[in-house]
Amino acid sequence: MEAAAVDSAGPMRTAVTIKVPLIRRTVVTVVLFTMIGALQLFTEPMLLSQVTPLIRPRFTPNMYIFDAAFVRNNHSLASAASVLLLIVCCALSFLVTRGAARGSRPEGDAA
Repeated sequence: MEAAAVDSAGPMRTAVTIKVPLIRRTVVTVVLFTMIGALQLFTEPMLLSQVTPLIRPRFTPNMYIFDAAFVRNNHSLASAASVLLLIVCCALSFLVTRGAARGSRPEGDAA
């Protein structure tokens, strides 16, 4: 931070070149957990579906799996959808972590 101030870097340049790389791993972790949590959302829409007609029984992937397994008794569709949800979560997790690692330097590498 002091070197950026001595080099007369503005606040935007300081933020982009110094602060953002420092919190990059944290941001990637938050994005990853938020994405997985959004794909696995179940409780809140299930509770709200009893109150409002805007939320259908197939509002989220987990609600779709629940509806297929326990309402329509189609266990094979529910298990296939579960496996598909697993594959989507793994693929998105891989893409997020791979994209985050692309712009970063190795641990021991000094700039």
